[in-house]
Amino acid sequence: MSERSEPAAGFDAGLLSPVSAGRDDLVSDGAVLRALVEAEVALVRAYADAVAQSAAPGAGSAEAEKLRRAADAADALHAVAIDPARLARDAVAGGNPVIPLVKALRAGAPDGLREWVHRGATSQDILDTALMLVARDAVEGLLVDLDRAAALWAPSRAPRMS
Repeated sequence: MSERSEPAAGFDAGLLSPVSAGRDDLVSDGAVLRALVEAEVALVRAYADAVAQSAAPGAGSAEAEKLRRAADAADALHAVAIDPARLARDAVAGGNPVIPLVKALRAGAPDGLREWVHRGATSQDILDTALMLVARDAVEGLLVDLDRAAALWAPSRAPRMS
């Protein structure tokens, strides 16, 4: 009788993808969650920049000032504790993780920032942006690996064929 091995802790241990096993952190749930939050942070900042650029010189409306303070505090969204597994379960109802993410970010954001989280965006805007951030980071990581591999196989190091 053979011993049974324990199942992997994560969804995918890489059994059928040994090339990426142990290196898929670039596209993991954690990477997607970080990118989703980064997209929301960038949205607050972009919104503040747009309002600031459209305001008349010297105009300091109370709303614009509130938004500037919110943009300055936007990094606080990175500190909001969000469990990726719970976010995935909560995403089932709306069909994507952004709906419960926004709820969690607003609940954990400082008072002056809450009202600006996700303002003017759709869930699809945030999801698409986050996935492109993940893709960009993954491609950058792969390019580093490819450069190393290419250096190993450069003509000066390649075996000579006769």
